[in-house]
Amino acid sequence: MRGKPWLPSCRPSWNQIQTLTEQASELAERRKEAMADTLRQNLARVMENSQGADPDRVAQELALIAVKADITEELDRLAAHVVAARALLEQKAPVGRKLDFLMQEFNREANTLCSKSQNSDLTTIGLELKAVIDQFERTGAKMLNNEEKCNGGSPRSTLILSSPSGAGKSTLARRLMEWDTDLEFSISATTRAPRPGEEHGREYYFLSEDDFRQQVSNGQMLEHAHVFGNFYGSPAGPVREAIQSGRDVLFDVDWQGEVQIRNSELGKHALSIFILPPSIKELRRRLETRGQDSADVISKRMMKSWDEISHWGYYDYVLINDDLAATEEKLKTIVSAERMRRIQQPRLQDHVRALQYEFESMS
Repeated sequence: MRGKPWLPSCRPSWNQIQTLTEQASELAERRKEAMADTLRQNLARVMENSQGADPDRVAQELALIAVKADITEELDRLAAHVVAARALLEQKAPVGRKLDFLMQEFNREANTLCSKSQNSDLTTIGLELKAVIDQFERTGAKMLNNEEKCNGGSPRSTLILSSPSGAGKSTLARRLMEWDTDLEFSISATTRAPRPGEEHGREYYFLSEDDFRQQVSNGQMLEHAHVFGNFYGSPAGPVREAIQSGRDVLFDVDWQGEVQIRNSELGKHALSIFILPPSIKELRRRLETRGQDSADVISKRMMKSWDEISHWGYYDYVLINDDLAATEEKLKTIVSAERMRRIQQPRLQDHVRALQYEFESMS
């Protein structure tokens, strides 16, 4: 939910909350003076009718009663929350979750106001505040649901795998896809010629150089790079469609692609993992035994490998692939743990709100 478009529909609720808060503050100020007079009269009566009473102890007890009944802090916080809520709704950025948290704070202060007021008029104002807040919470829930629908539900992850050629990235990516059916692989576009058995739209989108450059110019590539005489890039359209359908997206890109994705619209939920080979000697052996490239291409890939490896520090996680099965398990553990992050679990707000209502119903 972006704040500004909802401002007209929210303004009446905020005006009502502000009015009730101001009324409660005025009433509390008058009540404070009356309460002080009452306490003074009670203290005088107690001291007159009690023999041996400790005046200091009695005064302390009465002061404690006064403090417990004081709602100044609650009213100050309510006023501050109104200001904060208005500021949120002036923003053009998504504010649904911040506003949802703020409404919980409103509810808490209104509950405290009712329990501490010891005055029927203040209690009535507190109940009216709760009614307005409850109504706005229902409206806010609809806004938040709309925001999540626009974003494809839960915030989705963009999982980035990078490594020098031959470190096992493609094999690990394939195994990760087999393990997690919610992952969708981002098929790259390239200007290189198809290898035997490769199909357009399956392994790569094979484009002419002119078409590739045009897509870059039109902003249709999330990231792109020039590698070994050819262009490679990640088309933005399929990625957005996958995220809107509620799927995580797996990228197989080099360090340049990682940086570009991290700085793009998808960067907020990007998780990057770099795969290191156990040794340079083993890296060359893997390139030679897979039989995909000529000796000249293998030499170029080896020359390029250190450039890739030297950027390992850009990544969130780094794994040494000295045992494919063990590295695969570590990769799965990382992905599982990242999905447990609070920001990846938008329904937690609903659960905490339900716990709050349950707790309040017990009192």
